[in-house]
Amino acid sequence: MLAPAEAALFYRAWGALLTWVNDQRGIVPGFVRPSAEQPIDPEVASKVKDVVWAEDGLREQFLAEGAKDLGEGCHG
Repeated sequence: MLAPAEAALFYRAWGALLTWVNDQRGIVPGFVRPSAEQPIDPEVASKVKDVVWAEDGLREQFLAEGAKDLGEGCHG
């Protein structure tokens, strides 16, 4: 189980990753970055996560390029 602060950080990073991958691949039109006020629909998340896990290079590219807005605390 994650502490609340760790869970918040995880979901912030996961939302950023899903958004970035969707922006790169155009998987779901009109995709809105998930937030506490607007959580992601599980069906939409599933479509994007399938691409996230299918392409190792995307995750690596996200860490190099797309994770810039996560700020300190997200980079080990």
